[in-house]
Amino acid sequence: MKISDPRGCGRFAGRVIRGVDAGAATPAWMRERLERAGQRSISALVDVTNYVMLELGRPLHVYDLDKLSGGIDVRFGRKGERVKLLNDMTVDVDETVLCITDAPARSGWAGSWAATRPRPS
Repeated sequence: MKISDPRGCGRFAGRVIRGVDAGAATPAWMRERLERAGQRSISALVDVTNYVMLELGRPLHVYDLDKLSGGIDVRFGRKGERVKLLNDMTVDVDETVLCITDAPARSGWAGSWAATRPRPS
C-alpha cells in the first residue's frame, strides 16, 4: 500500500483475510439498519463495511485480492478519469477527488463510494 499524497489521507491500512464466504447473505437486521440509514444492501462483505462506517464514522472498503492488479495507492484523481460506482453511476474525477486505486484503474472514490471493480464476488 502506498499513499501518494498524504494531504488527502494520512493513514490507510489493510488486512488480507482468507476463507471468507463472499456469497454469504447479509443478516436481515443489518439490511434493515442500512436501509434506514439510506444505504442499499450490496453483499455481506460490503454491507459490513458500510455498517461499521455508519457506527464509527470511519470509511472502510473491501476488495477482492484476486481482482486487484498491483498494489493499492491512495492518490488524487487525474483530469479525465472516470469511475463507475456501486450505485451504477459513472462519475468524472479530477485533481480534487481522493481515489483509492490499483495499477490499471480507480478502485474507489475515497470515503464515499466504491467502484464496481474490484469488489468481492
